[in-house]
Amino acid sequence: MSGFKTTFKKRLAMVMIIFSIAPIILFGVYTYEDLSRQRMETYENGFYSAFNNDMQRFNLWMEGKKMSIQSDGKLHFLSQNPSLNQGDIDGRKYEIIREGSEAYDRLMKLKENSDGNQVVTEILRINENDEIVDGRTVINVYVWDQDQRTGHSYFTKEEVRLSDLIREVEKALDDKFTSYSIMIEENILFTQNKEKYLNPFDPFYNKGAYFTTKYKNQYFLGIYSGDSPIDIHVSAYRNYSNAIDQIRQYQIDFLLKIILVGFAGCMISIVIARQMNYPIQKLKNAVGDILDGEIESRIQVDQRDEFGEIYASFNQLAELETLNFKKMVLSGNEIGEKNRQLISLNKELEMSYEQLQEAITQLDLLKNKQETLINNIGELIWTMNEEGLVTFVNRAVTDKLGFSPNEFVGKSILQFMAELESGDQLEPVIEQMQLLDIEKLGVYFHKKETDEKAFMIVNTKRLFENNVFQGVQGFARTISDDWMIHHMTMRRNKEMEITGQISWVLANNILLEELLEEVIKKIEQLLHPDLCLIGLYEEGEVVITKIGGSFGKQLGQVRLAMANGLFVELLEEQKFIRGTELAQSFRVSNESIYEAIRDYVILPLRFDQKLIGFFGIASAKLFNESDLKVLQIIANQSAIAIDKAQLYKTLKEDYLNTIRVLATAVEAKDAYTEGHSYRVSKVAKHIAETMGCSDEYVEEIEISGILHDIGKIGIYDQILTKKGKLSEGEYEAIQQHPSIGFKIIEPIKLSQPIIDGVLLHHKRYDKGGYPGDLEIEELPLAAGIIGVADAIDAMTSTRSYSEAKPMQMAMAEIRKHSGTQFHPKAAEAALKLFREKPEILEAIMNE
Repeated sequence: MSGFKTTFKKRLAMVMIIFSIAPIILFGVYTYEDLSRQRMETYENGFYSAFNNDMQRFNLWMEGKKMSIQSDGKLHFLSQNPSLNQGDIDGRKYEIIREGSEAYDRLMKLKENSDGNQVVTEILRINENDEIVDGRTVINVYVWDQDQRTGHSYFTKEEVRLSDLIREVEKALDDKFTSYSIMIEENILFTQNKEKYLNPFDPFYNKGAYFTTKYKNQYFLGIYSGDSPIDIHVSAYRNYSNAIDQIRQYQIDFLLKIILVGFAGCMISIVIARQMNYPIQKLKNAVGDILDGEIESRIQVDQRDEFGEIYASFNQLAELETLNFKKMVLSGNEIGEKNRQLISLNKELEMSYEQLQEAITQLDLLKNKQETLINNIGELIWTMNEEGLVTFVNRAVTDKLGFSPNEFVGKSILQFMAELESGDQLEPVIEQMQLLDIEKLGVYFHKKETDEKAFMIVNTKRLFENNVFQGVQGFARTISDDWMIHHMTMRRNKEMEITGQISWVLANNILLEELLEEVIKKIEQLLHPDLCLIGLYEEGEVVITKIGGSFGKQLGQVRLAMANGLFVELLEEQKFIRGTELAQSFRVSNESIYEAIRDYVILPLRFDQKLIGFFGIASAKLFNESDLKVLQIIANQSAIAIDKAQLYKTLKEDYLNTIRVLATAVEAKDAYTEGHSYRVSKVAKHIAETMGCSDEYVEEIEISGILHDIGKIGIYDQILTKKGKLSEGEYEAIQQHPSIGFKIIEPIKLSQPIIDGVLLHHKRYDKGGYPGDLEIEELPLAAGIIGVADAIDAMTSTRSYSEAKPMQMAMAEIRKHSGTQFHPKAAEAALKLFREKPEILEAIMNE
């Protein structure tokens, strides 16, 4: 019991000490750390702020240097002789490196490798060993800019001497530095180091903050000049050991005060612990007696305070424990029996656990086998989430493309795809993979660190969990050379098939408009261009005749961007013109098309040493050599066909003019019919316009009206000019003029409405009239319109066999015989024209 008693006293004393001095110690430690840290941070921040301001003076000097270089370049292009590549402004010599030169391309690569920075900086090493030796070292600074007048970009080069940099750095630091280094990226140009052990790269790798270091009880603070306008940086150190000494003295004084306060708290705690130990000791002695077997031992209660109540409670507890002791003896056997049953049950549980462990082991083996199988499959397998990022890829990616699986995971699959076999955009296809499963999609993949591409056939399947889309699983199979040859052969056969179709169209289409329309359609079908133009060379100028492609409806007005004469010269001198900026050759009203076009080609159309016109195609994708060969074949064939169609058009127009002259000659035979064809043509034109017919159809009706009586040139003059009633034979001869007219115009392949008007204008709507030997299912509308116009002019004109009738009476006849003699739609339109615009008919008849 004495050991227990001694231990309890020590514990009580220890508790008192802890509860008395712990707050003091914690508060002291916290205050010590907080005040020390605050003092250190306040000093370091103030020291850093002053130091950083000095460094900013140097950055401002470099900013001014960059602006002066950029200003020199702009002033150069505003000078009277901007074609020169060198100059001198205020003693600053500069050089212009223009777009298109090898030096410009080299600088652009350096610029792109530096995250697109506008400035490229190079060191000019001056000694035999290619080393930087002293302040005479020259740094070439190139500033990229654009000429706003021409849109061309260029670099302005000026030299900066290292001696000037050293002077500006020391001027900014005001000789308070311990050491400094002038750097370009990780290359050190110059070091002024009073302390050789200070590493200039430590501040370099702590950009945006300061760096502290200690050497032989000396403390140094280093900073980096940060973002530089011309990529020249400074890493510098200053000594701040005096501040550390002051802070240390403050820390020592503060620790001594905390120790004195803690010692006083310990003494007070020991005294209080001794006073509290006596009543507790009595309780411990009684507990010890009971534990030694003296169950009847009790504490004498002679106090009426809290400890007296504890003693009484202890005595009651002891009474209860005495009764419980006997009960415990009785239940001991029962508990032992239950323990034996629990031991047996525990053994059964252990056996079940071992079986469960074995099952888990088997599942792990199956999982490992599955992963091994997927990784050893020779084809590329990947999964991507709903955001299009790769979440898994097997090891086949290393064999096929040279990438490791870790280089794939977490990145978009688009980063590894080069292009689609079809030439379409990649982004819509990736979006399509998330909407439906894709089979047999030809895709070219990038190979790592080479310009080669691997062609694969891709299949994808969407992954769902509880009907919720989770991602896409992809399978890419490498295609053998035999398959590629077969695939390219099939594609070439398709191209030859469509090229053959174009050849057939060119060989069989004689009408120029239809020919150009068919050529546009076939080019769209074969090459899928976003823009397709056909221009014809007419009277010394190139005129855009046909427009097609997906952008065709969005173009609006299209015109040549350059002078027409210059464009003709280019067509005559070159086999083809190719570029990426469509605006160089064409101007369109919708300028957004320029941004979408990546490639365009213009091919001259020539035949028999003569310029016929040009083909122009443009696309958002690049054309390959196969596309250009096919287009050249189409151009060669089209030039021949267009020349033939133009010749035919000329012949057709000449023939048509001849027929018109003949029609005039026919009317000249009879004074009564003079001007008849002209009036019929005009009335028929207005009837067709009243019906809402297209402009093309109205023009065809007008031509048909002029030619409708051309067949009378084959009728004897005696019959045409005979006064009085015709005999039966003479009337039969007159009835032959529609058939004669048809034979005259048939060779020039006029449109069907014109032919119908000439051949059938004397056919009735109820299928009577003449030619009587010609059976028709229904009177064509064109013939009906010419028939109504012919009847109106015949009734309102004076003839050898009748007097002229008023227009109102003529229109009454038209109304009366509508649906029998006259086509009802043509008759209705003529009546409407007379009701709404009678002055038009009166003016035509009075001409």
